[in-house]
Amino acid sequence: MIDFGDMFAGDPAWDLAAAWVLLPAGAASRFFDAYGRADAGTVRRARGLAAMKSLFLMLMGRNGDLGLPGGKPAWGPAGRAALDHVLRG
Repeated sequence: MIDFGDMFAGDPAWDLAAAWVLLPAGAASRFFDAYGRADAGTVRRARGLAAMKSLFLMLMGRNGDLGLPGGKPAWGPAGRAALDHVLRG
């Protein structure tokens, strides 16, 4: 069995993806400016991971809307907002 989650251990991009998922629109660039240690590649990986996390939130929201086990209806709007933040920068 391969645990692919461990492949990201130590990569700051995994944690920095929260800039788009949790912060308000337009705050990610200010966050990275203040952080100061993220090179362009790290920011690119963080953006990709944030998009992946956003899609997961949207899927869980949809599952909640459909009444499926484990679904969380409130996660859908949060996922859509986060994906919008990722796409707009």
